[in-house]
Amino acid sequence: MAENPVPEKASSRKLAAIMFTDIVGYTTMMHHDEQDALTRIEHHRLVLEAKITENSGKILQYYGDGTLSIFTSAYDAITCAVAIQKLLSEDPKVPLRIGIHLGEIVVKGNTIYGDGVNVASRIQSLSVAGGILLSDSIFKQIRNQVEFKFKSLGDYHLKNVDLPIGIYAIGNEGFPIPTREDIDEKSTGSKKISLLKQVPPFARWLIISAFIILMGLSFYFVKDILTGPIIFNPSPKSIAVLPFVNLSADPGQEYFSDGITEDILNHLSKISGLEVKSRTSTLQYKETEKTIPAIGRELDVANILEGSIRKDGNKIRIVAQLIDVKGDVHIWSDTYDREMTEIFNIQSEIAVEIAGVLETKLSNTEISHLRKGQRSTNDITAYDYALRAREIWRNWNDETDLENALQLLEQSINLDPDFAYGYSMIGIVLHFGMREFGVPTQLWIDQALHMAEIAIQIDSTLSEAYLLRSYILKNQKGKEIEAGQDLKKANELDPGNPVVMEALGWDNLISQKRYEEGASQILKSINVGFSKKDREYYERWGWIYEIIGNNRKAEELYLQCKNLAPGWSGSYLLLGKLYQHWGKYEQSIEMLQAGLEIVPDDQDLINEIAWSYLNNDMLDSAAYYWSRYEDLEMSFSDISQYVPFRHRLGYVIHLQGDENGANDLFYEQMQLDLERQKGIRGYGAWSKGGFYYDLGAVNAFLGNKDEAILWLDSASRFGFFDLGTALNDPLLDNIRKDDRFQALVSEKEQEKMMMVNAFKDEMKKQKKNLPL
Repeated sequence: MAENPVPEKASSRKLAAIMFTDIVGYTTMMHHDEQDALTRIEHHRLVLEAKITENSGKILQYYGDGTLSIFTSAYDAITCAVAIQKLLSEDPKVPLRIGIHLGEIVVKGNTIYGDGVNVASRIQSLSVAGGILLSDSIFKQIRNQVEFKFKSLGDYHLKNVDLPIGIYAIGNEGFPIPTREDIDEKSTGSKKISLLKQVPPFARWLIISAFIILMGLSFYFVKDILTGPIIFNPSPKSIAVLPFVNLSADPGQEYFSDGITEDILNHLSKISGLEVKSRTSTLQYKETEKTIPAIGRELDVANILEGSIRKDGNKIRIVAQLIDVKGDVHIWSDTYDREMTEIFNIQSEIAVEIAGVLETKLSNTEISHLRKGQRSTNDITAYDYALRAREIWRNWNDETDLENALQLLEQSINLDPDFAYGYSMIGIVLHFGMREFGVPTQLWIDQALHMAEIAIQIDSTLSEAYLLRSYILKNQKGKEIEAGQDLKKANELDPGNPVVMEALGWDNLISQKRYEEGASQILKSINVGFSKKDREYYERWGWIYEIIGNNRKAEELYLQCKNLAPGWSGSYLLLGKLYQHWGKYEQSIEMLQAGLEIVPDDQDLINEIAWSYLNNDMLDSAAYYWSRYEDLEMSFSDISQYVPFRHRLGYVIHLQGDENGANDLFYEQMQLDLERQKGIRGYGAWSKGGFYYDLGAVNAFLGNKDEAILWLDSASRFGFFDLGTALNDPLLDNIRKDDRFQALVSEKEQEKMMMVNAFKDEMKKQKKNLPL
């Protein structure tokens, strides 16, 4: 290994005033007006750099939208903070909160360690925009400085701090002071010290005695409630992995600790005897102050794994501890002090240890897969790049984010051409990310498939690659069997993965008319994959209730989904489609309009709102929305791509009396669909066979009954004959009484009834897991 040309600086211990700053609502600012936000951020940076330097301070770390600085005196730190807030209260205003603490730190280069850093960070998190909070250690140093006014907020227990800390706010005019409610709402573990300690001992004894009596009486009256039907009885093999705490000095290493947590969880999900809650369910408990029993009850698990990660150069320390939820006791813990290159071994060892503690027998195949490590690489930097890319992928907003993730992944596989997971991630970003921008071109689909195949060739145990390939192949004519085989392989390798469970349930079992098995797998995927605080939980259950015909319950669940994620257009689409099928067209239009305000060019929203206007006899509006696709097509970089709207717009024009214009659109739609069948054109990787139905519908309207039945029969065989659409599509009116069409409908009705009954039966079996 080459020597480091820069000698590592020795550590030194000293007392310092530590200042943390953070911009409130940074993400929202960027979302509403990126350029304005960038202007404010730059103003913020210039003000901080100028004032911190002017007051003999030093910025040690920029992290996202905040800073970490140190000062040699408490007075300098407070003077600097006051000056910064005054300047940032002027245009362009920047909503900054500041926390300051005096404590002992360890300085190593430009990095500082120690409890003082943690305390300052926690104090900052309790502040409000424009405010300054400080610890009692700072207050004692400057309380006699007449230019500052102070207000005591009381003593608080801060997360990971043993002793209570007194918190004070700068109370000068113009400086906001958080209320107790403010602090309690966003506290990361701060608990105010009881006022009881301020009461004289004799009075305190009286209060405690009265409290005990009241509690006894309360228990007497509510014991029936406490011993009622609410039972916590999770599977003894169920487990949730909470986000491991990043103890590295660099807050920017958060992606690394999150990535390691996810990979430990992924190792556990490969053990068929365990029921592992998904990352989506547990992410909400990051930095939570909820107790382990409370979290366990919310997630309905018997065991919780928590821990911490400290990365220091080429060294890593992982502390992991397994807790029994009911007893709130540690049943296993271990500390791993290793070289970074051993990170994959650590992940495997933790999974094997937990399986042993929970008395879960591992098959030889599972042991082999766990020891190999699905994301292993000999180059730890390649792995680091992949973790960075995955963090971007988890939180991407636009095409630039995806391009940045792809760039990191390219660097990853350049460092290690045998890093299978890097190839798989490139395919995932291309197939599930890049296609969001315009219509997905065949080039992206082919590249994603190529990446999946390279990954499988390198590592035949990489479940993500099989899952990706199955998604791609199922949309290619004649590849359905291969897609099913890949999905089964992914499930064998990763039986606890809720994404794989859900795909297996719908694409393999339901599609093969194995309704009972499919329903069981799908409901299990919801229970394992999400908690009742995830929008996806309500989205998935809404689908199920809509399938079984309970529209009111579906509406209730979709509204929950919308309330949890008001900025996600998908909930408005779900509600809009539900109201449309329910015949509530005005409510449908209202919801779909709200969705279009979020994503103006969303093809699904545009199509559904056009249908709702048509069903509500508002022809001009229906024509307007379907005609919008013409402009969208003009923006596609791949001119072979098209959107199947012409037959819908043609029908509206027909109703408006323009027969020639309508016929032109019908024949143009048929020509495009026939070219798509020959592979000349395409309109989306996810709709391989949609053109079969469209050709059937257009031929039916034009009176070509035999051709219409043939195309619709193909649509049925390939899974593109939606019963609800077929029963209500006005283009099919000419063939509704045809025996062949009625036979198709009857077959689909029987299949739907079998699926509905399967879901209802499975819901009875899993009654305790149903949404309230």
